[in-house]
Amino acid sequence: MKKTKKWQIILIVVLAMIIYVLPIAGIFVLSYFEEKTKTFEVKDKIIEISKGKLIIENVDSFYDEEDKTYYVTGYLKNTTEKEYDFIDISYRLYDKDGNILGDAAAYLDNLGSKKTWKFKAIYTNIDAKEVEKVEFLEIDYY
Repeated sequence: MKKTKKWQIILIVVLAMIIYVLPIAGIFVLSYFEEKTKTFEVKDKIIEISKGKLIIENVDSFYDEEDKTYYVTGYLKNTTEKEYDFIDISYRLYDKDGNILGDAAAYLDNLGSKKTWKFKAIYTNIDAKEVEKVEFLEIDYY
């Protein structure tokens, strides 16, 4: 009988750890990844980030007939003291009827403090010539 009680106590302790400790550890892990990668909406072409700003300026878009590609270009200024290891800018593209055609994206490794990136987001699908409207979608960074 004593062996059974001992195993019951061990089982209760293990179950308690699973129920209470693992979710807390999961919150810390999730919190870590949420801090490492964030997505922001652009308001007036300014993206607020912790102790400073990333600023998107001079955005333009065009279709290049020669290479049959739609481009979204602009400048991303890092006005912070922080260096970013990776940045991804995405734009959503629409046809004349408001249907989503796809997304144009640009990626950069290592954007230093107080540096500016001249980006060129690219959309190469067969319907690239049909793009009529471009909207900022998101920016990811870490």
